[in-house]
Amino acid sequence: MTKRLTQAERTEASDSAMLKAAISIIAKEGHYNMTLIKVGKAAGFTGGLVSYRFGSKSGLLQAVAERILELWDNRTLNNKKLMESSGTEQLKLIAEAYLNDVKKRSDLIVAQHRLMNASYGSCPDLLPYFQEFDQNVRARISKIITDSGQAPAGFNADAFAITFMALLRGVSQQYFINPKSVDLKQTKLMVWDICDSVISK
Repeated sequence: MTKRLTQAERTEASDSAMLKAAISIIAKEGHYNMTLIKVGKAAGFTGGLVSYRFGSKSGLLQAVAERILELWDNRTLNNKKLMESSGTEQLKLIAEAYLNDVKKRSDLIVAQHRLMNASYGSCPDLLPYFQEFDQNVRARISKIITDSGQAPAGFNADAFAITFMALLRGVSQQYFINPKSVDLKQTKLMVWDICDSVISK
């Protein structure tokens, strides 16, 4: 006999379906073209239910930003392979996972970029989510470097964390603009070389 879901489980499942639909629409059409009705239809529900759960388009966008960052964190920073590695190997795995998503133009990475750009423009309500996320990722990268003991004396791990994130995001932006002009395989190897040459001295 199939176990019946509780009301809380049904609510969680429907919320997840709506957030997944919203991420897909944002990735393909941008946040301007995302509507509560579109999200409801894509998820198999009504626009009224989406409105009831998230309140407004702004509320839904904030929930989407939170979900995107949670998923990215779990896939990239908290996966088993990363946990079993250390030092520069962890940084290489982060870069590889990120650039793999860029190459696939996954809904997750495209929607993240679209909303990140909107957060300091048309959707300032999203800015706190990306500010907190960036701070957490930079702190995580800095800790990886510090805990590894591989960095030379006086190495500024915080500054490297900012530079490391800038490298990956800069590459992704160039790839999204003109994928034919960006060799992601060679770029990944270059990022790895930078990690080795700067940290493993």
